Amino acid sequence: MSNLLCGKLGKIPDNLIVTDNAGEIIAFGEAAEQIFGYRSVDIIGKNVCLLMPEPNSSQHDQYLVNYMKSGQRKAIGRGRLVEGRRANGSIVPVELHIGEIYISGQKLFVAYTRDAATQHSTQRLVDRIDTEFENFNRLSAVGSMAGGIAHELNQPLDAITNYIDIAIDQLEKQALAKTTDARNILARARSQVFRAAGIGQKIRNYVSTGTMDVQSVYLNTIIDDAVSSARLSFGSNAPKIVLGPSPKLILVMADPLQISQVILNLLNNAREALERTENPCITVSSKIVGSDTASIRISDNGPGIPPEIQGSLFNAFASTKPHGMGMGLSIAHAILYAHGKSIRLAPDAGPGAAFEIFLDLADPKEMK
Repeated sequence: MSNLLCGKLGKIPDNLIVTDNAGEIIAFGEAAEQIFGYRSVDIIGKNVCLLMPEPNSSQHDQYLVNYMKSGQRKAIGRGRLVEGRRANGSIVPVELHIGEIYISGQKLFVAYTRDAATQHSTQRLVDRIDTEFENFNRLSAVGSMAGGIAHELNQPLDAITNYIDIAIDQLEKQALAKTTDARNILARARSQVFRAAGIGQKIRNYVSTGTMDVQSVYLNTIIDDAVSSARLSFGSNAPKIVLGPSPKLILVMADPLQISQVILNLLNNAREALERTENPCITVSSKIVGSDTASIRISDNGPGIPPEIQGSLFNAFASTKPHGMGMGLSIAHAILYAHGKSIRLAPDAGPGAAFEIFLDLADPKEMK
């Protein structure tokens, strides 16, 4: 697998080290060879912990396991000065910045390294590295998002189709047609057109600026918008959607349309998973987690997620559905990554499946 991924990476920049999600080195730049004293042919296939002094060396594998389970980033995305261990056992100061990308559906970690002993380590340099890596990570996320634009637009476009079909049906029943009802239905269809246009505009903004339209917003407003859209677009034979416990008036920092779309995608995934479930039900709830984070939980009483694919759910093109694109959860991950937060499969889902979305709490004074 490492050789296959390495071949798809091609020649990497000199300062980069690329590892897989188990910490195995799959690419080692020429500048990294100079810093650490290893030849790439000797270090590729080895665990990256060889490049770290204790205690980080023995603890690194557990760091990876914790991150893959929780999705909570600590070192990823931040430039910092660390100690590296050379092949001869000596210690070297290294400027380090870690990002993540997806190649062929596989999550890879990319480390930008620079020998701090031969460079003047200034804040300006670290800031520049941060900027370069933010661009790198953004382009990776954009790749996933661009591949799933059709998936994102399916929700409002399906709703538009349903509304128009209902309006046509009403108008065809000439004796019973009510123009007011038809106008209301077509107005709803128009609102979904605006929603689809908004999704496209958000993606364009993210590509050009690297930022979301993050603002202080009531969490329940986002949830209500997504649930209302789901109920309108699901049509007949839809599962019951229950609003579970949710503290009132929670303010979060979020791009409302994007987070609403993430919730809507999760609701749609749950609906499809419940097609053969008796008395299907989806529950949406929220709560405050710690001092600065809120979470949204979307759970169902369906068959759950098979254990063998749980580790790759958020990879692009990974799908539990026979004809699924495998982009919905990958896009959700990219959107939450852009918010500086995460999404995960809840570990206590019970017999069904449950996903948790994490967002930063906002200062009530910043409410717009």
